[in-house]
Amino acid sequence: MCILNKLLLVTVVFTFIISGCKIGPKVIYSDVTLEYDREEGGELTRYKNGEPYTGTQTFRYRKTDKVYYTNTFEEGLLTQTKGFTEDNSIEWNIKFEYVDKKKARTMRFYPDGSIKEDRITASGTESGVGTTKMWHENGQLQFEMGTDENNQYHGLMTKWDEEGSVIEQENYEHGARVDI
Repeated sequence: MCILNKLLLVTVVFTFIISGCKIGPKVIYSDVTLEYDREEGGELTRYKNGEPYTGTQTFRYRKTDKVYYTNTFEEGLLTQTKGFTEDNSIEWNIKFEYVDKKKARTMRFYPDGSIKEDRITASGTESGVGTTKMWHENGQLQFEMGTDENNQYHGLMTKWDEEGSVIEQENYEHGARVDI
């Protein structure tokens, strides 16, 4: 094989690996092929055969055919993504809610199903102020912060330890830290 053919083969293999077909040492495939488009001012929308996709897209390991992760869509918008370990336990679970095709809420869960993070964007509220809350694995609130219409920190930010004691507080105005 000439050097040019070897270089071409290496380039093709490298392109295959970096194109999303290889995740670490695990090769995956999807059961559904979707097209993607971003409407102006909206979220990334997924289409199948020209229509907004409703259903579940499953990615599997090629070698074992076990599920790696799933994406669930409604009218083309991603509403949930779940990742699985090799033994089929849930590794991550994230849910999304929308208002006028804009992401309004993101909820992340621990593998046991308890809430890990709840982020409501300013577009998801009538007041125009969003919030981010995070919880320790024991269910104790860990972090709380408001955000403005540009998704910048706004208001009092508070952090708690696993026993519920306040360990830090800072005040923000449209992303800039100000004295309390």
